[in-house]
Amino acid sequence: MKHIVIISESSSFPWGMASTSRVKLIARGLIHIGYSVQYIGLRGADVEHSSDKKRKGQVEGINYFYPGIFSVRSKYWICRRLDDIFGKLFSIIFLTNLKLHNKIDLIILYTRNYFVVKYWSTIAKILNIKILLEICEWPIIITNTTNTSLFCSKAPLIVHGVLPISNFIEDQIEKISIKHGIKIPSYKIPILIDSGKFPESRINKSSADQLYMLYSGSASYLSISGLIFDVMVMLKNDGYRYKLVFTGGGNRDKYKKILDQVKVRKIDDLVEFTGYLEEDVLIKKMLNASVLLAPIPNDLQTESRFPTKLGYYLACGKPVITNAFGEAKNYLSDNENVLFVEDFNPNLLKEKIIYAFNNEEKCQLIGENARRLAFREFDYKVTFNGFKSFIRQL
Repeated sequence: MKHIVIISESSSFPWGMASTSRVKLIARGLIHIGYSVQYIGLRGADVEHSSDKKRKGQVEGINYFYPGIFSVRSKYWICRRLDDIFGKLFSIIFLTNLKLHNKIDLIILYTRNYFVVKYWSTIAKILNIKILLEICEWPIIITNTTNTSLFCSKAPLIVHGVLPISNFIEDQIEKISIKHGIKIPSYKIPILIDSGKFPESRINKSSADQLYMLYSGSASYLSISGLIFDVMVMLKNDGYRYKLVFTGGGNRDKYKKILDQVKVRKIDDLVEFTGYLEEDVLIKKMLNASVLLAPIPNDLQTESRFPTKLGYYLACGKPVITNAFGEAKNYLSDNENVLFVEDFNPNLLKEKIIYAFNNEEKCQLIGENARRLAFREFDYKVTFNGFKSFIRQL
């Protein structure tokens, strides 16, 4: 087995954000252990249009191709429907051609849509190609629809194996296996980083007016941003002038709500919004920060997912403040490689932030331990060491 094709209708490779980064590092991990990898986008990417976004190209050794009409998702309904139709049709033709020339041995499907899984598992069966399903979230927890229900209960049964991101999802797959009396092959792929993008000599700012915390996340998580901004108010009232850099994107309406949260609290002078940043710029911002914030609520969504940004945070070697909920607690230890907050609570988060700023030497050690853990557990080259053995079991 030499040739792997990653198929997705949602990751916007190679121009998107977290999902794109994950697909890229999965592909690079497979290339590292000797496979050739190609990405197929079933429909145009959900990004801003520009002339450099071609339907076909190569990024970091990964060939990509959008067989439909557009490389970028159109804003017009009729164009989107045509792109969907031709994307499916031409993808089948493209895969069939690869099969005839012995250029495809395995499909990795990246989707949260049951009907996409069913469609491509049928095509894979006709073409006699093995197919794996990558699962980095358990969508029924977020929205309980027919599609998400079928994805979580049926999709793992109609593929040859799954690639879960967390212990929670592994446990769900095991429950499905037991219920149906079959063994569903599983290979865990946690959050991924490229350790080569995180230099060992990190930049430290000593001047008080240059110190800042950083939070990177989607504007969709209003409860998290609200918690952080409440803490900023509390710190300001107590005489602390710590600044916050807030990175990440989101749709216009939700981003406006984020801005409104800041204005209502009158902390505009303490918060810098950067919007979406290219990866190298984002990493530099993280490396220059004094503290990296990742508060997460104790709910089922947290339990099932594993935020990509946490891998980036840890790899920077700076003190990371988060909660011992979900997958994080399976890797991290309080005061050893992370600062855990006991609950999703502004008072407790404020105390941890003050501790981090007042105990620089201790937190430097915590950050260095975090960096070593990230390189050991999450580097894409390390993660795929056992993948060939897993494939042989199929």
